[in-house]
Amino acid sequence: MDPNRAFKTSFAFTTNGVVKTWDVPLIKVADSHHSITVIQGSNSACVDVLDIPNGPYEDQMFDTSALNEYAVSVQDKDENTVLAYVPLNVVPDRSGGGRVAFAARMLYQQNQKTWGNAHAVRLVWWVQMLTDMCQPVPTGVTGEAAKKWCDNPAHWIDNQPQVVVTYDDDWELTGISVREDERLDVAIVYPMTNRDQLNNTNMWSLAYGLEHTFIAGRDIDNNKQRDITVPEIAQRFDRDLNGGGSGTSEAQWNIPKDAFKVETHTFDNLDYIMTVPMTHTKAILQGFATTDTPTFLFAREEYARGINSDDANAAWTNDQKTLNLQIAELPIATTVGFQWAAYRYISGKGWQMYPMDAYMDSLGTALQNDFKNDPDCYDPNDPCLLYTSPSPRDRTRSRMPSSA
Repeated sequence: MDPNRAFKTSFAFTTNGVVKTWDVPLIKVADSHHSITVIQGSNSACVDVLDIPNGPYEDQMFDTSALNEYAVSVQDKDENTVLAYVPLNVVPDRSGGGRVAFAARMLYQQNQKTWGNAHAVRLVWWVQMLTDMCQPVPTGVTGEAAKKWCDNPAHWIDNQPQVVVTYDDDWELTGISVREDERLDVAIVYPMTNRDQLNNTNMWSLAYGLEHTFIAGRDIDNNKQRDITVPEIAQRFDRDLNGGGSGTSEAQWNIPKDAFKVETHTFDNLDYIMTVPMTHTKAILQGFATTDTPTFLFAREEYARGINSDDANAAWTNDQKTLNLQIAELPIATTVGFQWAAYRYISGKGWQMYPMDAYMDSLGTALQNDFKNDPDCYDPNDPCLLYTSPSPRDRTRSRMPSSA
């Protein structure tokens, strides 16, 4: 609930030339049981006021912006009960890939020490159909034209999903996990000198160095602090922070100081990693020429602690069917990783990720001459030759606790 999102609205209307006002909390009206009717002469219009979920509160309402990231929607069932609709995702079998279960994720932003009342969970199936719908007749269309409005195919909207049946189903809990996020640090590294994705020697050097320091959790001075963190990546490799210039130094692993720009972001929730390509990366790409095919490197540090029902520290209280996770007693774990992505500009579509198969084909062709210079490795009849370079796959490692 967000107490800052309680609105008091003044409604003004005219009756026989007299202006009257009605002061009422917006959520008193926005409950799906009210409508607004506007009458002018012989014309009138009526609009239903949709429900704004507020639970039992008269001065607060749900801040649904955070839930939207998880495709979770909420609505009031009655004055004291709120329904949250959480989508299910298929859980595959790790060995064979078959479908073995469904999983759901719910975000909680706890503003008090207790969780409140227990939550009831139901499994509900929605059956949807694609339907064709005739658009409403415009106000200015009357008489015979209004009667024949839907005879015109141009006035129809095709293939609109509509829920036709809902029903409950039995389900069995096979596992539960809780994760408490502390923060997420992200570094976006992008080139300033070599903007061709096939000429990214500097990016390869950076990835090699990060794998042996950032991913490995190197602590060369044994002070129980990792040598390379997201802020340190920016300090060393951002050309505006490291002194710039085209020179090199050991601190930059002999990569030119002006090779990269580094943009860093800190988020409260680990799931905000999804916003990086949709917002921050897209904004950076606007500064590139449409002929560029740049490669970006994304480094991340995740700080969180969690536990699941299979953990040795989790205990069931049989009489109350309560899972005591004791998450506050767990140490904070640090998970680090990096990956990169190449981009290209498509006329009429904008910036898009470079397809991996096309990327590897182009990269293999570009590196053929390098392989030819090494007779011990070169085999012109080997179709795998083009893919023997390191893959820009995700590199991730977890470390626990965070001081390690």
